Amino acid sequence: MVRTVGALLAATSAGPYTYLLLSWLTNFALDPSVPSLETSIMALPMLMFMGTVGLVLAGVPALLLGASALGFAWKLGLYSRRYAVSAGAIIGSGFAALYLDSEFQSETVQSVIIGALSGTICGWIYWRVAMGRTPDDPHAIDPA
Repeated sequence: MVRTVGALLAATSAGPYTYLLLSWLTNFALDPSVPSLETSIMALPMLMFMGTVGLVLAGVPALLLGASALGFAWKLGLYSRRYAVSAGAIIGSGFAALYLDSEFQSETVQSVIIGALSGTICGWIYWRVAMGRTPDDPHAIDPA
């Protein structure tokens, strides 16, 4: 149970940071006005600060929603990676749609897609920490 709660806390706290990192990478790749990679790397400390603000603002609701999804999944016996990743994608896209209000439709769609990708990563983090078991002979890289 401690491992499950720790996994939920780790996935919830990783959410805003993965969202901002994916958003930064998307804007760097799609925006021609960004001059160079060196210039945009200087924005990383500001992104980490913004991620912390996002964690403070959305952390408790995301934790409560994740805990309710976790309880629902445990009650139904849904332990596979597919359910954790799908729940993360749904929660991530929902939070991106609720917290990011934009007057431009394309930016809202881009935010929801980035939120779904971030939630997918967080769902995988949860599954890997909570469900992923260490093999009997531990090694650095899992075999394919």
